[in-house]
Amino acid sequence: MTNEVEKPMQSEALKFCLEEYKVLSSDIQSRVTLQHGLLNFQFLFIGAFVALLATMLRDGSVSKYQNQLEFIALIAPIIFSMFVLWRPRFSWTRK
Repeated sequence: MTNEVEKPMQSEALKFCLEEYKVLSSDIQSRVTLQHGLLNFQFLFIGAFVALLATMLRDGSVSKYQNQLEFIALIAPIIFSMFVLWRPRFSWTRK
């Protein structure tokens, strides 16, 4: 008798686990896509900063690029926090 009752419950649990797996896998895919985009943006930003530093060292003129350095110092923490502190949406908060 208990076997007949357990099978539908196991089936429901399996369906629930499968649905959760589908939701989590789609969340992971969107998270990976976003993190790759942010990583590419961060590499672009780092490359621009290295190019600016190389230009400054070659020219020897720090004061000429003062505005660019201030902008980089302002925007760098924002870009870093977008990449590091971003968290995925959890499946149970989705509607």
